[in-house]
Amino acid sequence: MIDCSQLVNKQQTLRQFGKTLVYHGYISNDSFALNQEGELLWISQANSQVLQKFNGQFENDRIHGEGQLIFRDEYGGFAEYQGMLQNNQFEGQGTLKLSNGDIYEGSFQNSLYNGIGKIVFGNQRFTYSGQFINGLFNGEGTLTIVGQMQVTSRFQSGLIDITSNAQVQFYNGDSYEGQINRKYQMHGNGRYQKVLDDGQKYVLTGIFLNGKPTQNISKILIS
Repeated sequence: MIDCSQLVNKQQTLRQFGKTLVYHGYISNDSFALNQEGELLWISQANSQVLQKFNGQFENDRIHGEGQLIFRDEYGGFAEYQGMLQNNQFEGQGTLKLSNGDIYEGSFQNSLYNGIGKIVFGNQRFTYSGQFINGLFNGEGTLTIVGQMQVTSRFQSGLIDITSNAQVQFYNGDSYEGQINRKYQMHGNGRYQKVLDDGQKYVLTGIFLNGKPTQNISKILIS
């Protein structure tokens, strides 16, 4: 975030680092610091385009409180954040919409996903709801692969924790509880329940390998 401490009145323009900063809002009469509600624009001196825009609360020349920040993200388009900020960072509850279509809603710390949240990926094929640490799936959570399955398990550093048991609900009505691999296939000890067309069910219990039952499997038919 660019230092805006040199903005010294209620409507001030400051040229800095190839950008023009324009601020509209309240400034303390005694300290000339940005405080309370205001709007800050970052404008390119090269082509006069708005590079970044913030509407919300300031405290002692820093973005601090609730507000909306629009900025260019790593995907080349404009992202929008709406929520709480502290010392120029996303902090607390908020919603971030990235230009690739990803939408995250939940808890932030140091501008990263931290705590409980939900992300819907821009391709609309995946959603994750659960715990995050430093922007990655970490802890208990549920990953939904649209049209295929819903996996509830522990995650670690953005990946499924293969040492933990998972609960998998397939979109055709089948279900599985047990160990899985990083491709979300049944892998290891588990229990798979298959729903037949006539409404009957059978249960496979034992060892699975890359999504398929091995010879070490018992089968029980449930009427």
